[in-house]
Amino acid sequence: MRILVCTQHYEPEHQFGGTVTNAVAIAEGLARRGHQVTVLTSAPGSRNDETTAPSLTQQEWIDSVPKVERLPWEWAIGKARVCRAAPGHLAALVRNQDAVHIIGTYDFISPFITRLAHVYGVPFSMETCGMLPPSGKKLVLKWLFYRLYLQRMLKRAGAILVTSDQEHDDLFGMGFSRAVLIRRRNGVASQVVAGTDTRGQFRTRLGLDDQVPLILWLGRVEPVKQLEVLLLGLSILQNRPYHVAITGPVESESYRSDLADLASRLSLEACVHWVPPVYGDQKVQALHDADVLALVSRRENWGTTVQEALAAGTPVVVTDKCGVAEIVTNKMGLVVSDDPRSVAAALDRLLGDRQLRKNMKAHLNTVAQSMTWDQPLDVMESMLHSLVDRTVTDGQWEHA
Repeated sequence: MRILVCTQHYEPEHQFGGTVTNAVAIAEGLARRGHQVTVLTSAPGSRNDETTAPSLTQQEWIDSVPKVERLPWEWAIGKARVCRAAPGHLAALVRNQDAVHIIGTYDFISPFITRLAHVYGVPFSMETCGMLPPSGKKLVLKWLFYRLYLQRMLKRAGAILVTSDQEHDDLFGMGFSRAVLIRRRNGVASQVVAGTDTRGQFRTRLGLDDQVPLILWLGRVEPVKQLEVLLLGLSILQNRPYHVAITGPVESESYRSDLADLASRLSLEACVHWVPPVYGDQKVQALHDADVLALVSRRENWGTTVQEALAAGTPVVVTDKCGVAEIVTNKMGLVVSDDPRSVAAALDRLLGDRQLRKNMKAHLNTVAQSMTWDQPLDVMESMLHSLVDRTVTDGQWEHA
């Protein structure tokens, strides 16, 4: 099949989180399976970078690698970039596809692409990446965008991919038919499962030896992640020799500053390590060097870092507000409410009971292979083939 994958951000911009990681895995995975995949995305960097020059960056298909077309952009509203492109080129690009897959919601590329797909009778699917219903920052703008563009796009989609029961229920509650809601979990990169030959380097970077219990927090530093709950939980455990490494791109400098002030007031400076974002092998090292990964968000559609930790053989503590909690059992980690005492009790239980942690790690070693992208890509292929095989008529994709 000829497949267009449309995503606002693509590699090397991994600072935008799991959406980029998943987009790369989907595009490259489908290409490796013999499909002709084109990725349409925005140029990386800031407006003044030379990478945003007014021309399309293209890579031809080489050894089943997707072709990538990067649109230059003029300005941005938050993460959403307003791109420049020749309408005729985009029309030809869409018209020549068998199917289109949209990743993400609040951007200024997908409305044009889905409109063109509708005009030319090219079936398309969407995954909302946990961004519905609108929440968080710029709430009014998100609802306005939803009413003006996104709602119509979703109603015309042949399928809407969701990654958790939570996301499924959210979209069903917004009026979307169960018939178009397709469950597909995310996967993890094979190198996470395989591990790394440089284990211990992340601990060495922090000045910690193998005997020091290490909690890892991995993700964007923003209020929805509730890092204050983790810090308050650690303050309850001050008589324990636990350390926590907090690593990820800072979405809110003011929030990061508030967290540093809180850590200082709680006398946690010696056990809290602020680490710049880690990607690739450094991320794998961190996952394998940690004793426990904690995710304490007040809302998380899925929680890819939890799945990556499980695949790396690292037990987790996750709040029941995260979609990924549905796959975490007592054999792989602990699910708790999002309050400091519950988080503290779970961390203390996991880190204080070496045998429990050893048993969990042994169980995780047997399930790690089941968390790769193989099964999710099977779902993607089946869904896209199903869309292509249908007879496309005006309005066929619209649903109540």
